[in-house]
Amino acid sequence: MRTIFAEYNPQRNSIDIYTNVGYMLRIDCWEAEKDLKTTPGSDCALTSLAVDEPLEYARLYLEGNLQMWVGAIPDTLFFLPAFLFSDYCLKRRKVQSATDRPKKS
Repeated sequence: MRTIFAEYNPQRNSIDIYTNVGYMLRIDCWEAEKDLKTTPGSDCALTSLAVDEPLEYARLYLEGNLQMWVGAIPDTLFFLPAFLFSDYCLKRRKVQSATDRPKKS
């Protein structure tokens, strides 16, 4: 099964991977990251990875190396001024909080 491409789906907070035989694999980022030990900075870095490099994010997840990748991020990255971080974290939090709320009947 060869991959054609992967993309971040902001509506579902997932990575959608498409193959040349017509299959689509969806990785839910919330489920992939729920057991990871992260800091606010590493959470933002994970979000940036999912948005900017979705195929790399999928590879790390499927190989079980997301926690190792998070642990390899230097601590000095987290002391940068807040305006240097992308707004991906804020957008992602909105998506996650919307999915966490119970649906009204």
